Amino acid sequence: MIRRLGGYIVILAGFVLGVLFLLVLQSPLGVGLLGLCVMVGVLIGVNILSGDDKLSKGEIRRAIGVSCFAVFFGLLAISNKKNRIQ
Repeated sequence: MIRRLGGYIVILAGFVLGVLFLLVLQSPLGVGLLGLCVMVGVLIGVNILSGDDKLSKGEIRRAIGVSCFAVFFGLLAISNKKNRIQ
């Protein structure tokens, strides 16, 4: 029970930290930091949830996939901001 809660909290913390970077910087650097925070958070959180000390291929693939989706949506959000300013 505690392990599951810890894994979910780590995943959520990665997303929150990444979105905060994106909101504060509002630049491509913020999008990159969003992707990095989400990937690391998902990687650590899924590893905690699996209960195994070693990283499996599935955990790494899942973290990369979720990170790509987060970066895609982050780029959409930033590109809309840039067009409005000009």
